Amino acid sequence: TDAFTTVTDHDDQVWAIPYMVGTVGIMYDTDVLKSIGGDEEVTKFETMLQEYGFGVLFGEGDSKKYSGRITMKKSARDSIGIAMIYGAQQKNIGDNAIDDDYLNELNTASGDYTILSDILNMDGDYNIDLARQILTDQIKTMHPTYENDNGKKAFKDPNDKRFAYGLYWSCDAGLTMMELDEEHEDEEDYDNPLHFYAPNGTNLWTDNFAIPTYAQNTDAAYAFINFMLRDENAARNIDYVGSQMVATGDAIDELKADYCVPGYEFIYENDDEENGEVIGVKTSDPGEIDPFEDYDTNLAVAIFPTQDNITYSAIMHNFDKAKEKSVNNLMLDIQNKAAQLTEKEGATVNWFLIALAIIAIVGLAWFIIYMVMHRRPKLPDPLLESQKK
Repeated sequence: TDAFTTVTDHDDQVWAIPYMVGTVGIMYDTDVLKSIGGDEEVTKFETMLQEYGFGVLFGEGDSKKYSGRITMKKSARDSIGIAMIYGAQQKNIGDNAIDDDYLNELNTASGDYTILSDILNMDGDYNIDLARQILTDQIKTMHPTYENDNGKKAFKDPNDKRFAYGLYWSCDAGLTMMELDEEHEDEEDYDNPLHFYAPNGTNLWTDNFAIPTYAQNTDAAYAFINFMLRDENAARNIDYVGSQMVATGDAIDELKADYCVPGYEFIYENDDEENGEVIGVKTSDPGEIDPFEDYDTNLAVAIFPTQDNITYSAIMHNFDKAKEKSVNNLMLDIQNKAAQLTEKEGATVNWFLIALAIIAIVGLAWFIIYMVMHRRPKLPDPLLESQKK
């Protein structure tokens, strides 16, 4: 399939079959953005996304005002990879100096992803020291929270509006958006606040099927893989997990039309959309897709990344043991620094609350003592005195 060819162009799949494929991008909460700067804040943020891409995670544009309200992934492949893309774009380092339009210079016809791959895999001038500096600076300016799964719960919880946006896998973004839609399916006017955007030039992720050498029943393994990649089963799975599978067929085309994926439309009997039965799906060139056009389009491209998203991406490969150790140590160090900063801020807030409590207690004690010391003597009741007599 086209999707399979695209993935294998990036990374030779000799011992594995791609299962799902997607990109890394930014999921954002429009309700939180509105609470920060009103309705126009959403438009401003989406403009920044298009202009700076992943730069909004590192303070580019006007994004420093979201400091303390962003998330990053506890994943070296993604957090370090995105930091490298941002760093290369900003610093123009090495012999392959690049600018903001460097992606347009890639020879996509021949599948030449050399520059982006070098950046993600920290080859040559794009090294781990650059990644360390960028992520350390980010902690100081943007105060990110590192998470993997807890972030999804926070973004879905209407009572937990800590985060304006964060680094997300397209699969998690699609699933979270779909789950929120399902929770509010009985509300006609519900407006899902979660949206997703994957800048061109990102990390391409794939989940794969692989059969271990010690497998006792390879026939069953092959049967299961074939079962999962059959288009009608793949379509049901995509609709359940919110992520594109590397499979094609009529059932998947119908699912794409149902999700309003640009370029896919239902064909109705007698061209009667209201009363006619669906008899097929018409595909066409979607042209340039605007993920900010409306929510349906945004959800569609979160679940089914556009061809440009996949084309202008690269895979972070496995490292040798020395580099892998350095990368893992860097990730642990960055996570610890980010957590320490959050703890210090929390401690500051706790001491402030404790100080307020002490002041309140002292004030109440002073008031009680004052009232006791200045209490007037009780005068005799004339009526009681007369009764005693």
